[in-house]
Amino acid sequence: MNADRITRIAIRGFRCLRDVQLDLRGMTVLIGENGTGKSSILEAIEIIRLAADPTFGDQINGIHGGLGNLLSFGEQFLEFQVWADGPGNRLEYRFRLRREARSQFVVDQERLHLEVPARAPSPKPRRRSLPARQIPAGHAPGTMVSPIIER
Repeated sequence: MNADRITRIAIRGFRCLRDVQLDLRGMTVLIGENGTGKSSILEAIEIIRLAADPTFGDQINGIHGGLGNLLSFGEQFLEFQVWADGPGNRLEYRFRLRREARSQFVVDQERLHLEVPARAPSPKPRRRSLPARQIPAGHAPGTMVSPIIER
């Protein structure tokens, strides 16, 4: 089964993840010492998922404790980027959250890039006339018959 899947994520300014890019091939296993960011990577993926939800702001403030709790020390911006590939199009989605006040933030940058693969030009249809003996049913002899397009 060929399906679109996330192949790469980038996280900037999120908790202990100042600038991380993670390639996801097949099954990805997160292994590391306590406090190295394994749970933060999973939380970042959850925030990326929530970005499409109309209650995104409420979710960030309610569930995640506000942008102030999510930012790396000294950072004013939190940025996420995700790439998805599949048998068809390649997608890249990026958004950045900027801190406005203690619990307020704004999405100050957002970009969706959809890469559509180039398609080979279709072969030019060949046209031919029907010989008299192959006149389709329902047409009287001597009437005009449109050409058939061969594929």
